[in-house]
Amino acid sequence: MIIIGLTFLIGKPDYLSLGVDAQYPGAVTIPSAFNAGGADTWSWLWKTIYTTLTLGTGFKGGEVTPLFFIGAALGNFIAMQTGAPVDLLAGLGFIAVFAGATNTPIACTIMGVELFGGENLIYYAIACFLAYYFSGHSGIYQAQKASLAKPKRRN
Repeated sequence: MIIIGLTFLIGKPDYLSLGVDAQYPGAVTIPSAFNAGGADTWSWLWKTIYTTLTLGTGFKGGEVTPLFFIGAALGNFIAMQTGAPVDLLAGLGFIAVFAGATNTPIACTIMGVELFGGENLIYYAIACFLAYYFSGHSGIYQAQKASLAKPKRRN
């Protein structure tokens, strides 16, 4: 009921699906977030809320694809605010949010090269390792065991 209420409040169904295929022209999706104006200011937050509510109540709603959506939409928002290249920041968000959520900065840096090309490798690495550093000690996968503990941050 909360999800339905939020959808009526927002006035569009963009955050109900995985966000890969557009449900209508102009819908916010992962691919649209790589273009200027392809995501709304709060798309990343709405998708976070929808995903949290869905998973928190025990329903299956996806883990990986919503993280990609959240990251790409957040990257789009930051790019629009700063004047940075939208496609670059959407890509950085796409891989960095996943790196932080899974504690896999090396794999996500390589994923960035595979998906977006190697010309921005240093940016991919910086984004993924920063996300890893500032994320918690456990990831979204309960079975994942770290062979080394993360360094403790000083306060």
